[in-house]
Parts: sequence; C-alpha cells; structure tokens
Amino acid sequence: MLVPDTTYQFTLPYLADMMPLFDSTDNPYLTSRLYKALSHETAHHSTETQEHTYHAIYQVPYPGARMYDPRMSPESLRSSRWTPISHDDVFLTRLLEDYFLYEYPLWPCFHKDHLLDDMATGGNDYCSPLLVDAGFNPARLYGASKASLQTLVHMFYHRHGFEAYYIFLLPILVQLGFDLIERLRTLEAQQEHFPPIMKATRATLILCAKGLRDQGRNFFLSELVFRILQDNMNPADVKLLKDWARIRGELQSQNSCIGVSTMSAYAAQEPKSL
Repeated sequence: MLVPDTTYQFTLPYLADMMPLFDSTDNPYLTSRLYKALSHETAHHSTETQEHTYHAIYQVPYPGARMYDPRMSPESLRSSRWTPISHDDVFLTRLLEDYFLYEYPLWPCFHKDHLLDDMATGGNDYCSPLLVDAGFNPARLYGASKASLQTLVHMFYHRHGFEAYYIFLLPILVQLGFDLIERLRTLEAQQEHFPPIMKATRATLILCAKGLRDQGRNFFLSELVFRILQDNMNPADVKLLKDWARIRGELQSQNSCIGVSTMSAYAAQEPKSL
C-alpha cells in the first residue's frame, strides 16, 4: 500500500495574525483600483455610470491598450512615403502606434494631431521625413538588435554547433524563431521578387528550428517548442528543414512515447511499497 509523504507539508505560521489585516477597512490593497476592477460586486452594482466610465481607463492593463484613431490606418497614413525604414505600411503604422503609447507621453516634442493630419494629407507644415525617422528611431534600434542576434546565432552554430547541452540557448532560439515567422508573414516578404534580407531571415529561421530539434535530444521542452514552431512554418521551409537537418517523420507509436519516456538528468525513483 502506498502512503503519501506528509513530511513536507507547509503551514503559514502567522496566518492567525494576518487575518485581521484583511478585514481592516484601511487596507490599501482592498481599496486599490486593481482589486476593484477584479471585484464582481463593483463591476455589476456600480450606479455612477459617468464616474465608472472616467475611471475605466485606469483599470485596463496599459500593455494591452491600443490606439483607436481614424487616421491611424495603413491606407490613410502610408508611412512608407516618409521613411526608408520599411515599405510595409502595416508594420510602420504599428510602430507609430507604439511610439504614441510609450514614448510620446514622456516626451511630447510635437503636436500629435497636426502630425497625423499632415501624414494623411501629404502636407509638410508639421511633418517631415526627419521627424518621422526620429519617431521610428527606437524601432530601428530594436530591429538592429534583432539583426545582431541573428548574426550571433549563426556564429554560435559555426563555432559550437547545437548538439551539446545548452539550457540557456532555448530562450534565444524560441524568441528569435517566432519573431522570424512573424517577419516572414509581412507584406515585404510576400513580394514577387524575394528580397535578399528575407532570404537571410528564412535561413535563420531554419537554423533556429534545427537548434531546437538538436536540443530536443537533451530535454523534452525543446522538442515540444520545435513541434510548435514547425507547425507555424511555411510548408516549403518545413521541407527544406527536413532535407537539411535530416529529420524523418516519426511513427505514431514513437510520438505517444515521447510524453512518457524523456531524457532527463535525474533518475526516476520508484515509489516504495509499505
């Protein structure tokens, strides 16, 4: 008969002393906006509609906010006319939206409405290529950092390979791999003549997938992420990956065994019977 181990049960020693704190009326956590936003009582029994609408903006997580403006559309702005960063208007519009959400509230160096009006109409009174490039400068730095990361991954592969156990390599391959998939889905990558930079992006994506596959021999998480990444890749890229990395299709019986038997650095111990 198997008996559960109760040695490591944990009991909070100060629980009795903490309960009056939660019942106190001056508890700052109970009066916070986050607690009120998550409270069903506040959400369903609020009578002051105007005040509730005014404070609703403070109850929304800021990273999940989006900018809704009739002028903030790729067809209206056509941001590619103002900057040589990219020809993808959808991508540039999203970068401009992020700039207005995160950078502009801290450093409002110009009038936002005048800038959007000139960008939409093609005017030069309050908009210029220099001003637009200055707004996109943080985005350009972020893009340059991702390009440098691609170079480092290539250098690491040619110097060390991906077969050895590198646990810290997994987050880099995951982030870079899925970023490259999103990059290959942009309008720039869908052109009739495939740009050279997109060819390099495609090659790095296949290299990241190979790295996840090779690391999957050491721990199961990398194999799981590789399968998710492979399902999101273009069929032509998947075929090229299988030919280059010599990946063969596993049998169904092998797939069912992956979740049961995995390589691990710790030996499994059988439960002792009493």
